[in-house]
Amino acid sequence: MAERVTETKVKIDASVEEVWKTISDVERWYEWTPSIKSILLLDPKPLHVGSRGLVEQPRLPRTIWQVTKLIRNQGFDWEAKSLGAHTIGEHWITPDPHGGVDVVLRVRQTGWLAWIFQGWIGKITREYVAMEARGLKLRCEQAISLRMMARGA
Repeated sequence: MAERVTETKVKIDASVEEVWKTISDVERWYEWTPSIKSILLLDPKPLHVGSRGLVEQPRLPRTIWQVTKLIRNQGFDWEAKSLGAHTIGEHWITPDPHGGVDVVLRVRQTGWLAWIFQGWIGKITREYVAMEARGLKLRCEQAISLRMMARGA
Protein backbone atom coordinates (compact mmCIF):
# COMPACT_ATOMS: atom_id res chain seq x y z
CA MET A 1 0.00 0.00 0.00
CA ALA A 2 1.28 3.46 -0.84
CA GLU A 3 2.43 5.93 1.75
CA ARG A 4 0.38 9.10 2.13
CA VAL A 5 2.52 12.17 2.93
CA THR A 6 1.26 15.55 4.10
CA GLU A 7 3.90 18.26 4.47
CA THR A 8 3.96 21.95 5.35
CA LYS A 9 6.96 24.25 5.54
CA VAL A 10 6.89 27.49 7.52
CA LYS A 11 9.42 30.31 7.95
CA ILE A 12 9.60 31.54 11.55
CA ASP A 13 11.38 34.72 12.63
CA ALA A 14 12.78 33.23 15.83
CA SER A 15 15.87 31.38 16.98
CA VAL A 16 16.35 27.64 16.71
CA GLU A 17 16.31 27.51 20.51
CA GLU A 18 13.00 29.38 20.75
CA VAL A 19 11.33 27.11 18.21
CA TRP A 20 12.79 23.98 19.83
CA LYS A 21 11.59 25.10 23.28
CA THR A 22 8.07 25.51 21.90
CA ILE A 23 7.85 22.43 19.68
CA SER A 24 9.45 20.04 22.18
CA ASP A 25 7.10 21.10 25.01
CA VAL A 26 4.35 18.88 23.61
CA GLU A 27 2.14 19.10 26.70
CA ARG A 28 1.57 22.80 25.94
CA TRP A 29 0.70 22.42 22.22
CA TYR A 30 -2.99 22.88 23.05
CA GLU A 31 -2.11 26.51 23.90
CA TRP A 32 -1.07 27.35 20.34
CA THR A 33 -2.84 24.93 17.99
CA PRO A 34 -6.54 24.04 17.88
CA SER A 35 -5.54 20.68 16.35
CA ILE A 36 -4.68 19.45 19.85
CA LYS A 37 -7.04 19.08 22.82
CA SER A 38 -4.33 17.67 25.09
CA ILE A 39 -1.08 15.76 25.20
CA LEU A 40 -0.07 13.93 28.37
CA LEU A 41 3.49 12.63 28.53
CA LEU A 42 3.52 9.13 29.99
CA ASP A 43 7.27 9.19 30.66
CA PRO A 44 9.52 11.65 32.56
CA LYS A 45 10.47 14.93 30.88
CA PRO A 46 12.27 16.19 28.88
CA LEU A 47 11.10 14.70 25.60
CA HIS A 48 13.49 11.91 24.57
CA VAL A 49 13.68 8.86 22.31
CA GLY A 50 11.18 6.43 23.77
CA SER A 51 8.93 9.13 25.29
CA ARG A 52 5.25 8.27 24.95
CA GLY A 53 2.43 10.76 24.86
CA LEU A 54 -1.32 10.26 25.01
CA VAL A 55 -2.62 12.62 22.33
CA GLU A 56 -6.22 13.80 22.14
CA GLN A 57 -7.30 15.65 19.00
CA PRO A 58 -10.68 16.87 17.80
CA ARG A 59 -12.48 14.34 15.54
CA LEU A 60 -9.85 11.62 16.11
CA PRO A 61 -9.52 8.82 18.67
CA ARG A 62 -7.04 9.21 21.54
CA THR A 63 -3.72 7.78 20.44
CA ILE A 64 -0.40 6.99 22.06
CA TRP A 65 2.55 8.43 20.13
CA GLN A 66 6.15 7.39 20.80
CA VAL A 67 9.27 9.40 19.98
CA THR A 68 11.49 7.35 17.68
CA LYS A 69 14.08 9.98 16.73
CA LEU A 70 15.13 13.18 18.47
CA ILE A 71 18.00 15.59 17.97
CA ARG A 72 17.95 18.49 20.44
CA ASN A 73 17.44 21.89 18.75
CA GLN A 74 16.80 20.15 15.41
CA GLY A 75 13.62 18.14 15.73
CA PHE A 76 11.91 14.86 16.42
CA ASP A 77 9.79 12.11 14.91
CA TRP A 78 7.11 10.23 16.73
CA GLU A 79 4.95 7.32 15.66
CA ALA A 80 1.49 5.98 16.36
CA LYS A 81 0.61 2.40 15.48
CA SER A 82 -2.79 0.78 15.53
CA LEU A 83 -4.50 -2.11 13.83
CA GLY A 84 -4.40 -1.18 10.15
CA ALA A 85 -2.60 2.16 10.44
CA HIS A 86 0.91 3.47 11.04
CA THR A 87 1.50 7.20 11.29
CA ILE A 88 4.78 9.09 11.66
CA GLY A 89 4.81 12.77 12.62
CA GLU A 90 8.00 14.67 11.78
CA HIS A 91 8.93 18.09 13.22
CA TRP A 92 12.27 19.50 11.97
CA ILE A 93 13.93 22.89 12.35
CA THR A 94 16.61 24.26 10.01
CA PRO A 95 18.38 27.59 10.54
CA ASP A 96 17.90 30.02 7.65
CA PRO A 97 21.19 31.74 6.72
CA HIS A 98 19.24 34.99 6.25
CA GLY A 99 17.74 34.84 9.75
CA GLY A 100 15.09 32.86 11.54
CA VAL A 101 14.37 29.21 10.85
CA ASP A 102 12.50 26.99 8.45
CA VAL A 103 10.32 24.31 10.00
CA VAL A 104 9.05 21.24 8.17
CA LEU A 105 6.03 19.46 9.60
CA ARG A 106 5.31 16.16 7.88
CA VAL A 107 2.88 13.31 8.50
CA ARG A 108 3.41 9.92 6.83
CA GLN A 109 0.55 7.42 6.90
CA THR A 110 0.45 3.80 5.78
CA GLY A 111 -1.81 0.83 6.34
CA TRP A 112 -5.11 -0.49 5.05
CA LEU A 113 -7.18 1.58 7.50
CA ALA A 114 -5.46 4.81 6.43
CA TRP A 115 -6.06 3.83 2.80
CA ILE A 116 -9.77 3.06 3.32
CA PHE A 117 -10.38 6.37 5.11
CA GLN A 118 -7.92 8.37 3.02
CA GLY A 119 -10.44 11.04 1.98
CA TRP A 120 -11.59 11.75 5.53
CA ILE A 121 -8.25 11.29 7.32
CA GLY A 122 -6.33 13.08 4.56
CA LYS A 123 -8.52 16.17 4.90
CA ILE A 124 -8.14 16.26 8.68
CA THR A 125 -4.39 15.68 8.45
CA ARG A 126 -3.94 18.57 5.98
CA GLU A 127 -6.04 20.86 8.20
CA TYR A 128 -4.17 19.93 11.37
CA VAL A 129 -0.67 20.21 9.88
CA ALA A 130 -1.56 23.68 8.54
CA MET A 131 -2.99 24.70 11.96
CA GLU A 132 0.17 23.52 13.69
CA ALA A 133 2.42 25.46 11.30
CA ARG A 134 0.42 28.68 11.75
CA GLY A 135 0.19 28.27 15.52
CA LEU A 136 3.88 27.46 15.95
CA LYS A 137 4.89 30.51 13.91
CA LEU A 138 2.59 32.81 15.85
CA ARG A 139 3.62 31.43 19.26
CA CYS A 140 7.37 31.70 18.59
CA GLU A 141 7.23 35.14 16.98
CA GLN A 142 4.97 36.50 19.74
CA ALA A 143 7.40 35.23 22.41
CA ILE A 144 10.23 37.17 20.74
CA SER A 145 8.08 40.33 20.43
CA LEU A 146 7.02 40.15 24.07
CA ARG A 147 10.63 39.83 25.24
CA MET A 148 11.68 42.78 23.07
CA MET A 149 8.83 44.91 24.44
CA ALA A 150 9.72 43.98 28.01
CA ARG A 151 13.34 45.07 27.46
CA GLY A 152 12.21 48.38 25.97
CA ALA A 153 9.79 49.15 28.81
